[in-house]
Amino acid sequence: MAKTITIEMADDGTVMVSTSEGGEPYMCESIAECRQYVDNMLAEEAGEGSQEQSMEGPEEYGQMWNEEAASRKPQPGLMA
Repeated sequence: MAKTITIEMADDGTVMVSTSEGGEPYMCESIAECRQYVDNMLAEEAGEGSQEQSMEGPEEYGQMWNEEAASRKPQPGLMA
């Protein structure tokens, strides 16, 4: 199944990464952080594919996404 990763750059310089799987978008503090995040996401996808974890992969990724989101400071100026 194909997955789309979208990187959006706002006029004010904020950068956001979202995927076609849904969930909360990841807000980056810098371009370098965004690149690292996407790089890690792609490496994770490649690793899961070779281990054939078709049922466990998306759930684990969603849990990791939620843990990361919980550890980030709120950004009230951004629309959800």
